[in-house]
Amino acid sequence: MAIGLSAACVMLAFEAAKQTLRPAIGIWASHIATITFMTAVAVALSFVLQRREERSRRELSTESKERQRAEEKSRCEALARGQIEAQLQRNEERMHLAFEAAKIGFWDWNIVTGETDWSAIASRQMGLPEDSPTSFAIFMNAIHPDDRKALQGAIDGAVQNNQDYAIEYRVLWPDGSLHWRFAKGRAIYDNTGRPVRMAGIAVDIDDRKAVDERLLLQATALQAAANAIVLTDNQGTILRVNPAFTQVTGYSADEAIGKNPRLLKSGKQDAAFYASLWNTIAAGNIWHGELTNRRKNGGLYAEEMTIAPVRSGAGAISHYVAIKQDITQRKLAEQALQDAEQKYRSIFENAGLGIFQTNLEGEFLSVNPAVARMVGYDSPEDFHDSVHCAAELCVDLKRYDQLLELVRTPTAESPTAESG
Repeated sequence: MAIGLSAACVMLAFEAAKQTLRPAIGIWASHIATITFMTAVAVALSFVLQRREERSRRELSTESKERQRAEEKSRCEALARGQIEAQLQRNEERMHLAFEAAKIGFWDWNIVTGETDWSAIASRQMGLPEDSPTSFAIFMNAIHPDDRKALQGAIDGAVQNNQDYAIEYRVLWPDGSLHWRFAKGRAIYDNTGRPVRMAGIAVDIDDRKAVDERLLLQATALQAAANAIVLTDNQGTILRVNPAFTQVTGYSADEAIGKNPRLLKSGKQDAAFYASLWNTIAAGNIWHGELTNRRKNGGLYAEEMTIAPVRSGAGAISHYVAIKQDITQRKLAEQALQDAEQKYRSIFENAGLGIFQTNLEGEFLSVNPAVARMVGYDSPEDFHDSVHCAAELCVDLKRYDQLLELVRTPTAESPTAESG
């Protein structure tokens, strides 16, 4: 509009000048001047309009580019926001799975209003339905009566001293069952230092407590066992021994731990013996046998030993457990019995008197060579092949019956009778 108004003003000014000069110039000259002027004005207007149009196009192009950049930025932001939201969703799912796997519940308590909120896992940890009401009073009511005072003290101390609290306690479920939990929490304060909230986690530790109890029982049994017990790694390095080991060998736990069981080696067994032992247990089999070992004081003792491999969760052998019993006295008794048997056998075989042994029915159990010779046999074996009962050697059967009755009387000290 401004260009049109300016052009009109120029035209009026030109027309006024032309009317003023009309007498002085000719009509054709006037027309030529008018046409020339109009052409110049038109060219000028066209140029101005072209520049305006170019400027408008540039402005539109700039606006379009800016709009495109804005739209692209918006799309990028939307994409990034979507990616962030998806990542947050994945993280939340992972955290939920982790909490479920670790049996971790979380809770939030508004100290000012008393409002309490906890997760579904926390509800299950108290034996409550997931949609059950939540309050601090309900929480404390779920705690075993003997543990409430300690838990309340831990919470109060954390609030008053601006520090975390961590405590183990028992939860009494509505069905009467008892469960162990571990809780950790901290207070949150406003700008004035007033505690306004407390948040934390609760962990199901039933499995750990069960393991602890089993380990305690095992440790108690290990300490009280009469037999020496040795625990080694899969290379044979001693990790633990019980008091009975010290009593048998003379080595204290401190002296034995970190060593190899070869510190008891006496030299009475050869390398092949130990190679066979190790091949057996390394193959995952139990080894049982007897050997002679040396005490710390240098004395030898007989030992009955069982070694069992222990496998890890992956199935590989991780440890060995050896149970050792000092059988020195048993071996001495066995040797004494064997010596006595040999002595008796020597007397029995070489005696000039006839010696025999029968059961209560009069059947011969054993006879010595003298008996066999007395009745005309070359050896006890020939005697047994022909004679089976003492009655067969007796002429006076009435006297035999009297002797047999005497043997069978309750005052007899043994089920057998010997005579010579």
